[in-house]
Amino acid sequence: MEKQVKMAAKLYACRDAAKTLAKINKRDYLEMLEPYIVILKQVMLANNLEEIPALLVVSGTKTYQESDMGQLLFMAATVELIEPTETSIVRKNLMNERGYSPYCGNDISRTAPGGCDNPRTVFNGEQFECKKCGWVSGFPLDFITRYKAKWNIS
Repeated sequence: MEKQVKMAAKLYACRDAAKTLAKINKRDYLEMLEPYIVILKQVMLANNLEEIPALLVVSGTKTYQESDMGQLLFMAATVELIEPTETSIVRKNLMNERGYSPYCGNDISRTAPGGCDNPRTVFNGEQFECKKCGWVSGFPLDFITRYKAKWNIS
């Protein structure tokens, strides 16, 4: 399980880096990723694969291996296929329902030490935090920036 978590963290870091790159270059992030998303979808369809295995197929190509930027953008595109930006229910609720806050994400049983009964969290100005157990959400900075702008939070 640890290996999968580390891989997911790297993929999400690539997505965040791609968003930063788009912002620096004054490009639309999803528009910048579109060609990479199209290629991944084609590989998925042609080989009856899910997102990560399709990325692994693409990663075996010479073109992929010779382009650090391409690698970054393919990884970001993979994350967008798995969990599109702002399409999760929680993110939609945060952006559309004033005062909404997600539940605590602590997955330790409430009866175990450090466990929690997963109450609603409170926005601390940077992330959502559980006042009961101290769990803190991990939304990307660009999402938090949009959230704060949407609800005029300074």
